[in-house]
Amino acid sequence: MTKTLLLLFTFILISTTTFSQVQNNYPIQTVLKGDSVVIYTFQQSSDIDLMLANQRALSSRYRSDIEKLKNEIDSLKDLSIQKQQIIDSISKVNYACDSVKGELYAVKDWLLKSSMDNSLLYFSWQDTTVRSIDLTVYAWTSNYQNGNLRLIRRGTNADYEAFRVLNYNRRESPDLDWEQKYWEEDRPKVKKFPFEIKINEHTIIP
Repeated sequence: MTKTLLLLFTFILISTTTFSQVQNNYPIQTVLKGDSVVIYTFQQSSDIDLMLANQRALSSRYRSDIEKLKNEIDSLKDLSIQKQQIIDSISKVNYACDSVKGELYAVKDWLLKSSMDNSLLYFSWQDTTVRSIDLTVYAWTSNYQNGNLRLIRRGTNADYEAFRVLNYNRRESPDLDWEQKYWEEDRPKVKKFPFEIKINEHTIIP
């Protein structure tokens, strides 16, 4: 009886040790039906499945994050394009404003100098241009009784510069409301330019 129990105990010990060693030897690579296969334990297979599931979850999350970043990059690109379009529009507006300012200054300067030279403005219907007759070498005379205005030539073209300098130095102009001295039915119509033009450092005075 004692020998039987001893043999049984020895068999159990050997079996347990062998089973433990077999488990520790997994995974096993072998050939089955001509194919190279790897044999895992159930626990190892579960661990691998869990690891793959975690990797798939991480990969899905990374793809989602990458897609979000791509969308943000596309939004930033669109915003950059919009900002550049706004900058280009502002540049065009600034250029247009500078061009308009330049034209306005040229018009004001031309009107101011023409008026100082006692020029007569008129519109040419033939070529749709505004022109002026320089009356520097002429003098105005008027008749309060009949409203006539006359031009008297006071020198030749050779005297032009001398009379021009004289006009600027004397700074003479008709009295304010001079036309009111005429009878109403004969009164010349005087129109004032709607904007104030000031003499500044840019005005060239001989």
